[in-house]
Amino acid sequence: MINRPAHHSPLRVVFCTTPSVYSDVVLQELLRSSSIELVGIVASTRILSKKRWMWWDAARLVRKTGLRYAAYLWVVTTVYCLARRLLVRDDPVRCYLYENRVPVYTSRDINSGEGIAFVKSLQPDLLLSAHFNQLIGPELLALPVQGCLNIHPGALPEYKGVDPVIRAVDNGEKQAGVTLHRQDAGFDTGTVLATAELAISGGDTLFSLNMRLFLLGTELLLELLSRGGDVPAGALQQPDQRYDSWPDAALVARLRRSGRRLIGVRSFWTCLRGALE
Repeated sequence: MINRPAHHSPLRVVFCTTPSVYSDVVLQELLRSSSIELVGIVASTRILSKKRWMWWDAARLVRKTGLRYAAYLWVVTTVYCLARRLLVRDDPVRCYLYENRVPVYTSRDINSGEGIAFVKSLQPDLLLSAHFNQLIGPELLALPVQGCLNIHPGALPEYKGVDPVIRAVDNGEKQAGVTLHRQDAGFDTGTVLATAELAISGGDTLFSLNMRLFLLGTELLLELLSRGGDVPAGALQQPDQRYDSWPDAALVARLRRSGRRLIGVRSFWTCLRGALE
């Protein structure tokens, strides 16, 4: 059971994400918070495109990133969600969503007429995204009173892009950053509200670092909201036009040669076992 302490006037929040182990890390913390009222979820079913066939996008992803990275993404999204659904009885998250009648809208395009109508109907104070692979358009950006925020598992503006963690590790960084920022017309370009860092250990995998960063980013969000009042405007980012797209097979190969893995069986099982308990 998810326990929520009493709180006055929580913010009405719509959470936008791609169903995965990372989205669950964020969602479970949100549901425990007294600062927000989760009123809806937008679950992305997009792989790369909002129009092409899913199997075609899956093949394109393998060509872009190589089989190892595509398999890693498959494990943290599809495999995790399927295993949790099959193995976790009385899932506290699913029970909470059902008992509180929180609607879940699945879409490859949040900016479609249907997607905009769904979000509008919920009258959110805040739109929050984490591990979400769609750019939120102008109409939705202007809708929530408190704006649209994103938890980005990378230090901005240095690490804009699809997978900032693998770039930081490849660059030999000793620290990995997470940024809570406002969303605007571009990917990872909005004003910064809060940042934090954690040490990269020798045993960290891409999976373990992302897990820790998304959890840390959620803590930044909840700390900010617990202060009450309006969400601040945030600080402008220093100009930096670089945006790193999908990591390629060569980058993944360098990671493996350095002795670091994308995901470990033990850490993945520990995550699942935590959901089972």
